[in-house]
Amino acid sequence: MSFISSSAASLATSPSITGASSLLPLLAQTSSLSLQISQTRAGTALLAQLLESSVINPHHPTHAQQHLDLDSQEAPPHTSSRRVDKLPFADLVRMIRDAPATVRSLPIVAVESFQKGGENAGLITHRYSVVAIMHPHGGPPTFMKLHLRAVGVNVPVLTAELSDDRSALIRPCDRRLAALELSPGHPVQDGPSLDALAKLLDIIQRRVVRYELFGRNCFWLADLVLFGSALKFRKHWLAEGRIFPDQPIWQYLRGEIDVLAATTQCFLPLGLPWWLRIVYAALRGTVWAFNMDAEVAIVVSEWEDYLAAAPPNYALLGVE
Repeated sequence: MSFISSSAASLATSPSITGASSLLPLLAQTSSLSLQISQTRAGTALLAQLLESSVINPHHPTHAQQHLDLDSQEAPPHTSSRRVDKLPFADLVRMIRDAPATVRSLPIVAVESFQKGGENAGLITHRYSVVAIMHPHGGPPTFMKLHLRAVGVNVPVLTAELSDDRSALIRPCDRRLAALELSPGHPVQDGPSLDALAKLLDIIQRRVVRYELFGRNCFWLADLVLFGSALKFRKHWLAEGRIFPDQPIWQYLRGEIDVLAATTQCFLPLGLPWWLRIVYAALRGTVWAFNMDAEVAIVVSEWEDYLAAAPPNYALLGVE
């Protein structure tokens, strides 16, 4: 059994809302979740105004029927600070489930896997995922960064960070390992939706239980998000998408290699001698606490009952 201080747990799991993502106010319109608005960062005034007029209030039930016209709102002031909206998986899943179908069916147009870089990366570098959600206003996508970290001794903390600014989530020194991307202009209907993502996050948070150095850790999360999405929506990505790096992920989807071999090829630099790749895969396979292919298969088998992706309906979203 592990023990963490209440202050550390609260800091790790409390929402931090800064107004960085235009998706969050849409989710907040019909959410029963009470969010605490941070007043210490730029841009909070806009989001506070949006949430005040849109979150369900037991004393003002008519607020649930109000629409947000974000185009009529003044944009948050520019700031050079790294502004993101941060939510625990559980809160984000709840907000998405409370949202109307037009929001839940927003398409996921990219799933990426990254490795933390920089001087403080450490020997076992942190990995995270970034998903791109088709913007409800028809503009560039809004982005969501998915983390799994440990607090105290083996206590897992699953966090989603949201921002309309991709550079706020991904540092220049971080390395892009792999990606599934929808080709511009291609149909979204057979791909993942925001509701499908919520279902995946719910499955993940039920499976993680505890953080394990050689088990359910940030590598596990990143591989589940990438390879689970690739396998679940295989036909979509192969027909409508761009895959990077194409060879290992294509081989995985054709059943020629397993998750361990595919993620090893994505992780190790190009030009590395083939025998070093084999050694790395063997070492990682030796210390891994379970079969990652089985993990992906279980998650994909449970990944059901979600709204399909659909092009945004701007009229129903309250956007002119």
